[in-house]
Amino acid sequence: MHITIQEGRSLPDLQRCTTCCEDFHCPFCASNVFHPAKLSKVKTHLESHFNRAVLHEGYTIHRCALNCRPEWHFHCFYCQSMLMRKADFIKHLALGKAKHSAITPIIPDLSTPIIPDLSTPIIPDLSTPIIPDPSTPIIPDLSTPIIPEGNAKGPCKACTEEEMSHMPCSHK
Repeated sequence: MHITIQEGRSLPDLQRCTTCCEDFHCPFCASNVFHPAKLSKVKTHLESHFNRAVLHEGYTIHRCALNCRPEWHFHCFYCQSMLMRKADFIKHLALGKAKHSAITPIIPDLSTPIIPDLSTPIIPDLSTPIIPDPSTPIIPDLSTPIIPEGNAKGPCKACTEEEMSHMPCSHK
């Protein structure tokens, strides 16, 4: 996550510079935008970042003036986009949140047991009448012979008894 995206209202630790000076740098600005200064001045400057920041999903997203691009911009929480205007950025975050939540799998509640409750009977109460589902086909009684309409008089003379026991007459 980019340094300008901070959890809650936290800020990165401010450390005295040991490479170019002995002052403090703004963590969100390049040195040519905000010149290193005393700690009190940097803290005042950071308040201006909070005044222009976007609060989103428990994070503070500060305007960035690092050398990511030449203009001041905001870094997206969900993708690699950098937008300059705050209003456009807020709309972009809303779209990113919707898209992100649509593809994020729903994680089940860990307090809900995965194993079913054994006190609940698995076999239904047989005293309750079961109404058949009309969409379920009814299985015919196989002890009753099924005679196709075309063979109501019986097999033709060309069919043997063995052929008729497996399939209806196909000669008619």
